[in-house]
Amino acid sequence: MRFYRPQSRLAGFYASRNQDDPDTGFLEGGEIWAPKDWDIQWHTNQGLELYYQPVGTSYWEIGKKTYRLSAHGYYLIKRGVRHRLSRFTGRTPHFFYCVFDGHYLSNERQQALASLEKASFGSQGHALQLPFQGLMRELTMNSSYKWEIVESYLSVLCSEVGRLLEGMGEQKSRLYHPAAQRARELIEQNLGHVWKLEELAAICGISIPHLIDVFKKEYGQTPKQYLITKRLEEAWRRLSMSDQSITDIALELGFSSSQHFSANFYRYYTRTPSQVRRKKGSSA
Repeated sequence: MRFYRPQSRLAGFYASRNQDDPDTGFLEGGEIWAPKDWDIQWHTNQGLELYYQPVGTSYWEIGKKTYRLSAHGYYLIKRGVRHRLSRFTGRTPHFFYCVFDGHYLSNERQQALASLEKASFGSQGHALQLPFQGLMRELTMNSSYKWEIVESYLSVLCSEVGRLLEGMGEQKSRLYHPAAQRARELIEQNLGHVWKLEELAAICGISIPHLIDVFKKEYGQTPKQYLITKRLEEAWRRLSMSDQSITDIALELGFSSSQHFSANFYRYYTRTPSQVRRKKGSSA
């Protein structure tokens, strides 16, 4: 595995497969926090490219057409299709991408892909975030079962892509109270937002006491507790996988200051953000 840390990025990396790496279908991929003037020129790929953008707005060109992706947007581009990034706007862009061999898609999904002219763009790619995060973590690991786990995450990504191609990305689970599930999705989609119970309850269409009650029954925490937990989990991931500063992580995840963030982080993990960052540096 070859790793690269582009000098112009704010944080993150991308990686490509070596010839002697196992053939898991993975060709290249990465996770980047980019400046708004990040430049991606015209290029093609040797496999399918899946791109997912949790934060920011981007404009992509394919031929003479321009496509806009907002937060949680994604695209799937077929092999050999020429495309480029026109520009980023809005908040600091954060994106994942992966280029892979399409043999992981089922025959039905390959047929759906074949019906695409060049690419598929969508706005509801939330389900891609967790498998992307898992894949990026495994790419940076050097441990037993690495490639088996890489293959598993790639399979999950391909399955989620198949759902999106079939228009199934917005299906809801029937196991959870719909208002609690909606509140959880809102929180996870924008961890940096200063969520108020009044706002969450209004969007979910129930009262504040009812929201707190059903949310705690479904997830074991109040919405506020759940938000803080997810912010801290995301902070740990960024500290251990990126070069983003502690202050930037704190502010982007909705903490009022780095001190406020550090205090919450220590209560949750019994270690400081700096200790996690030093551990990352010593193992690189």
